[in-house]
Amino acid sequence: MATRKITITVEENDLARIREMVQAGTVKSVSGFVQRAVTRSLDADRLLDEYLAAVVAEGGPLTESETAWLDELFPIPQ
Repeated sequence: MATRKITITVEENDLARIREMVQAGTVKSVSGFVQRAVTRSLDADRLLDEYLAAVVAEGGPLTESETAWLDELFPIPQ
């Protein structure tokens, strides 16, 4: 799989925790950790989209209160 180097910004505490994991050998590298986190997030989003599509197909469109509840559970990152 082709990769591309990018620059990201993370909280200092998060970076420190990731670096501790690298030092402990829990993860191979900071880049590896970030790649794994990105993949997991994308997979979770896909699964949630598929689940919601199945719910709508079975029970019809979500109500406003259901949509508001989901927005609270899964806020869109800024």
